[in-house]
Amino acid sequence: MRVTRAEDIEAAILKAKNSRKPFIIDAVVNSGELSLPPHIGWKEVIGFGTSKLKEVGQVINGDKKQWENLKKELESYFD
Repeated sequence: MRVTRAEDIEAAILKAKNSRKPFIIDAVVNSGELSLPPHIGWKEVIGFGTSKLKEVGQVINGDKKQWENLKKELESYFD
């Protein structure tokens, strides 16, 4: 089942749970959307922060592709 809108994901999950056969949910997401586990430790926080600083450094050095990724990520925060 293909899901393109966030409000449709619950119905897809219920359908998957009720299926007697293997079920695939093809969820289309914003490439800038963050995917994080529900609980993270300090090691993950530091690694994530370091990664984001590196991305910003790439943008400052003129990486246009990274700039597009960063813009998509920022847009996803405000959708």
